[in-house]
Amino acid sequence: MTIMIRKTLFTVLYLLLYAAYCHAQDWKHYTADGPIYSLAVKDDTIFASGLGGLVKTHPSLNSPIIYTRLTPGFDSYTTIVHGVYLLPSGEVTMKKGTDSYIYQNGVFTKGTLPDFTTAVTDKDNNVWFGRYAEGLSKYDGQTITKFSTTLFVDDIDINASGDSIWILGNRSILLLINGVLTTEISFLDFPPNVMELYSLKVDKDSRLWVEVEEVFYPEDQDKSYTSEVLYCLKNKEWIKVDVLGEIHAMEKGSNGAVWVSTQSDLIHYDDINLKQTYPYDPKMVGVFKTTSMHAYKNGVLLGGDVGGGLYLFESGVFTKIPTSNSGLPSGSIRKNVV
Repeated sequence: MTIMIRKTLFTVLYLLLYAAYCHAQDWKHYTADGPIYSLAVKDDTIFASGLGGLVKTHPSLNSPIIYTRLTPGFDSYTTIVHGVYLLPSGEVTMKKGTDSYIYQNGVFTKGTLPDFTTAVTDKDNNVWFGRYAEGLSKYDGQTITKFSTTLFVDDIDINASGDSIWILGNRSILLLINGVLTTEISFLDFPPNVMELYSLKVDKDSRLWVEVEEVFYPEDQDKSYTSEVLYCLKNKEWIKVDVLGEIHAMEKGSNGAVWVSTQSDLIHYDDINLKQTYPYDPKMVGVFKTTSMHAYKNGVLLGGDVGGGLYLFESGVFTKIPTSNSGLPSGSIRKNVV
């Protein structure tokens, strides 16, 4: 089960219990009670995808524009938008249900791009799309090349030079260089007691940072438990960076350093032993914290949380992006939005 499915199930189970608390924080919602799955930024315009549709906004705006299945040209059987990504052409692509769309200058056009939950752009402006159980695809602006139909892709990232694509999937880490796909790290290469691999980032020094689920005290049923752990591969050795309990999102900042969102904190790792922790302000973010992040510009981080809110994080300060209520019903009740 992918990390996104797991987090969504967690959200649905506890949504009603915490609904009153969320609204008590004076937090205006973009997408009702659903998580923000992914973020893209074009110039100063922000696009956020989630259960409530596609949101287009700007940090200084009080009223975002919200596109749903009722929007002309964006109509389909569902409002849910799983992924959104800025193409090198300046167009914004997104996946809604079984359909892909291109957005430019206020107009939606149904497209043919692959299904995706994660995407990166290489040094030649090829876009690589990945999605669990849907494989890995390359788009050069005109042609789509499918590299695998059986590969399970949980996450993909690219090194600083833009010529090596790292893929996390099939309980292994694969490397794609010059069109050749190889299994670089098998599941057996990980430290003992690692059960699942969830997400991956490649930092400014081309080191791999991987979120895993690890079992502690496996020999003792009374003491045994699992926790999400952050590992870094340095000089071919796996180094345990942190035991974080529950990781909600991981992102690479504009300077190549790694950001991690947990249940209670936003953490910045400049290096394995050099980190800064920023506790969430309960008045600024929802109960379930950050589910998606995007390196905005000039070291500013853009975040989206399960409550549907967006915020900017700069120099240790969380700043809420002004919004209005979306007016959409709860994204967790499917029959109300389909």
